[in-house]
Amino acid sequence: MQIHTSLRDSILGKSLILSLFLFSSCDEDPATQTITLSSFKPKTGKIGTPVSLIGKGFGTDKSELHVFFHETSTTIESLDNQEIEVRVPEGASTGPISIQIRNQKLISPEDFSVLDESPEGHEKNSTKPLSREEFIRDYLKNYLVNPVPENWDGNVAECNPGTINKDAIAQALDRLNYFRRQVGLREPLILSKDLSAQCQKAALILAAEKKLTHIPKPNATCYSKEGMEASMGNLYLSSAPRIGFIGQTISKFIEDPGRGNERVGHRTWFLHPKLREIGVGYTHISGAVWWNFHDAHPKDIPEFISWPPHGYVVDELVYPRWSFHYLSTDPRTDKINLAKVRVLRKNSSEEIPIDVIARHNQGNFGLLSIVWTLKENVKPQDTKDVILSVTVSDLLIGGLRKAFTYEVKIVKKTSISSPVARLKFSDS
Repeated sequence: MQIHTSLRDSILGKSLILSLFLFSSCDEDPATQTITLSSFKPKTGKIGTPVSLIGKGFGTDKSELHVFFHETSTTIESLDNQEIEVRVPEGASTGPISIQIRNQKLISPEDFSVLDESPEGHEKNSTKPLSREEFIRDYLKNYLVNPVPENWDGNVAECNPGTINKDAIAQALDRLNYFRRQVGLREPLILSKDLSAQCQKAALILAAEKKLTHIPKPNATCYSKEGMEASMGNLYLSSAPRIGFIGQTISKFIEDPGRGNERVGHRTWFLHPKLREIGVGYTHISGAVWWNFHDAHPKDIPEFISWPPHGYVVDELVYPRWSFHYLSTDPRTDKINLAKVRVLRKNSSEEIPIDVIARHNQGNFGLLSIVWTLKENVKPQDTKDVILSVTVSDLLIGGLRKAFTYEVKIVKKTSISSPVARLKFSDS
């Protein structure tokens, strides 16, 4: 399997950020007038809290309009052309509010924070690492699952991009969200139908050409403008069809093996705190994933992103390339050029030698990144967890040196994936 990361930030910065608002050219006909979502109030609330969405062009027909808190739909209680009244729905999580109206989509420029039912009112997307039991439940339920067949119905000879099983796409999104939860990003990604349609055409070009390229030429077999645009995302190509291809490739993107991927660019994009919405397209041997990012520095995210993550992780997901990423707010003062990495065994304080293989400043929408490999095997040899202490020091943040220390707790897969373990940690 071959995988390619996205094009340079300069291209992505111009091409991948989608507009938050969609406008039409006429304000007389309700079906074509300018539609805006300018604000909402309050900004935070528990399940059931009334929320007012302010804008214009909403119309008065409830059947034409749908409101979502992040990806959870809610019932419209009242509606006029400039205001929509809804309540925070059960199952909602912190994220943007979106409105789907007459084939147009509006996304709020800031997130609505869903508060817990506890008296303290903590936000639901807490970045505190999962407990061991929570971690195991999440792994068994959302990662260690049987793959769903993709059932692609397109045709390369006819240049038909086709479609694939929606359950297979949902499973791929679940796996990606699993990895993001592992690093403390609790806000699940949204699947975009429009971006997915473009990715389907990009995957078709790959399947027809059997060659990875981010800029397919106009004379490429099954070329389309939409497919060319989506080819700027993450791409992969297999030598033969496989069942469960989608989930396998998500894991490969996070692993980021092979020459040319020392900077773990695929992993960086998929675990980026600013990532909000993705499109997914697949054929029998190829795929493309494209995205939309937050337009501002997101709130309530982890202090840093690392893989393996801070907290528990299964040994099969501890890949040879380890990485640390910090989301910068000022490219003039934040640097990772001089950063050092130290890895210790928690029980003995024995230092494990490493090799730093890559580091980069401000690449990928503001992330400072450093990548290294370990010179010793650290995976569990029995059922006892291995705990490592990782320190990344000498980052320049705001012109000052800063260090981060975190623990990686490696769990042996066979100790939690047996039938007995499954029964113990199954939902009941």
